[in-house]
Amino acid sequence: MQKIFILNALFVLALNLSAQPAWIRKADYAGGAKRTAAVGFAIPPSGYIACGYDSADFKRTCWRYDPALDQWIQMTSFGNAMGSGLGRNCAVAFVIGNSAWVGTGQGGAPYLKDFQEFNAPINTWFAKAPLTSSGRRGAVAFSINGKGYVGTGQDSLGMKSDFWEYDPATNTWTQKASLTGGARRLAVGFAINGKGYIGTGDANAFRNDLWEYDPGTNTWVQKSNFPGTPRYGAAVFVINNKAYIGSGYDNTLQNKRDFWEYDPLSNFWAQKASFFGTARANAAAFAIGNKGYFGTGFDSVPTTDFWEFDPTFTGIDEPDYSDVSIKIYPNPASDYAHFSISTAQNIEQAFVSLYDLHGKLVRRLEFSGAEVSLPCSGLPPGTYVYTINDKKDYHLGNGKLILVN
Repeated sequence: MQKIFILNALFVLALNLSAQPAWIRKADYAGGAKRTAAVGFAIPPSGYIACGYDSADFKRTCWRYDPALDQWIQMTSFGNAMGSGLGRNCAVAFVIGNSAWVGTGQGGAPYLKDFQEFNAPINTWFAKAPLTSSGRRGAVAFSINGKGYVGTGQDSLGMKSDFWEYDPATNTWTQKASLTGGARRLAVGFAINGKGYIGTGDANAFRNDLWEYDPGTNTWVQKSNFPGTPRYGAAVFVINNKAYIGSGYDNTLQNKRDFWEYDPLSNFWAQKASFFGTARANAAAFAIGNKGYFGTGFDSVPTTDFWEFDPTFTGIDEPDYSDVSIKIYPNPASDYAHFSISTAQNIEQAFVSLYDLHGKLVRRLEFSGAEVSLPCSGLPPGTYVYTINDKKDYHLGNGKLILVN
């Protein structure tokens, strides 16, 4: 039996009367049901959010979102009618054709490894081969060329870096090269143009690195670091071969609202309009057509609000830093690193932040104008990552700085 909730969006936020806002609030998830650490996936023309936690119970419900009508429709729960006890959060999902595979997570046991296929056209779940490894929660998943990929997460022994390929034709798992960037949980994973990506996460330190997986060569290559603060529990969706990553819990011990666009063709990041709702972690997200959808999650309690994102929006007050050029000297540095910033924008107030390779903030300096000298004495030799953001947290640039004695 399907229950249909048709709700009007509660309100529309607008930056000005003539511009469409980047974020528009839509019908609350499942008629107001609160969720955190649910899974989101899209099987066009609809999106789905399943499982999760509501502050009292692990859930196995599955709801379909129709963007044309702004409707939530209840679907068969994970495991069908006999699936009592299969509720979970911190699971993963990947989509192949008209089906989604959902599995792992925590629920009746702290580390799960089972998988079920959700066949959307017939609204039915089918048990499939469990992951051929330890049960885990907080892993990532994506699909490439008809195969599913699952990796990282946390099991009973700690953080994981292993990586697995699922073949739906044979219902089997094959181990692939482990993530070169190291073990972690609550990272983001996505696929674009035949390549997979894993980034950010918790590795007993906050991470902001990004790694690209090539299934043809079974190898990982490091890409440009995520320029926001290191974090875990972020969300991601992909629109027109670009990834949009945002929210999460960062190394300042705060939930976040910022969103960033990653273009794998240029290996470049650009800051986008921050989420209009409350800062949060462990939200669910998916994309349908040229729009992203983002909602639920944990701000201080599980949430129910749900939003649509338009990547083409540029706020009227959003600065254009596309012309920015940053020079550092000396690099390698010892006592001071001098930054020279060239842009047509007037830099009234900005911050240069320095992180070690574990994502720990080790220096932060406020400045104005086009020149700043960052003191580096007292820091151990090694490679660091710098980021420069203005007073509204818009991103000017980032890169590597080497310190020597």
